[in-house]
Amino acid sequence: FKSKDLNYLRWSLSLMYRVKGQNVMNLTYQIKVFVMDRGAHLVGIADPQALAEYSATKNPSALMRDVRAIVVFGIAMNERIIKEIPYGRYNDIVNLHYRRLRTIAMKVASWLRNMGCKAYLCHDQGGIEHKRAAELAGLGRVGDHTLLITPKYGCCVHLNSVLTDAPLRFDRMVEEICDHCGECIRGCPAGAIGLNRTVDPNLCINYRMAKLKRSYCGICMKICYFHLNKKSST
Repeated sequence: FKSKDLNYLRWSLSLMYRVKGQNVMNLTYQIKVFVMDRGAHLVGIADPQALAEYSATKNPSALMRDVRAIVVFGIAMNERIIKEIPYGRYNDIVNLHYRRLRTIAMKVASWLRNMGCKAYLCHDQGGIEHKRAAELAGLGRVGDHTLLITPKYGCCVHLNSVLTDAPLRFDRMVEEICDHCGECIRGCPAGAIGLNRTVDPNLCINYRMAKLKRSYCGICMKICYFHLNKKSST
């Protein structure tokens, strides 16, 4: 063993006794079941070191020095609401999803702490990139519109994450999902989506505030969702 491997082994063994008699190898399954039972539609585990290398600007270790895993989870949007984008109940549902995600995160953190582990809640992009973490957690891949596209729910999901020092098993990234059709780029009324997976946040915000007079737009999400559905049915 290298010294860092020995240190990790010692840490894992010490944590085994801290987790109130639970089998550490079973923690990953337990936490995933717990998250899904609390209302999430998808959940995965990401490697924080890999995220620090993958993310352009944000490092999970800056938030939690001894972070060992990231629990990433999401809530999917109902197709009836997607059809109403950008009007109807869409904005209200987005806000509702974020409230639910915060509630789930608090319950997850409480569960982890009761198991003898540390936990840090990352609400509202709190120091990490949820989409990048979700990619590493095997939940989907980021598309040209910079949204996460999941195999089951498309890009109509909202995310949250919890950092922990629990020794959880990391999930693997899935294959590319975006087919680079260009429909989101052409269909963005603000012209905010550029090439190479870039979005001009000022153009996006200005359109939402000045034209829609709403906090959220979601048009690129709607375009992508129905494009993928049409593609899968042909």
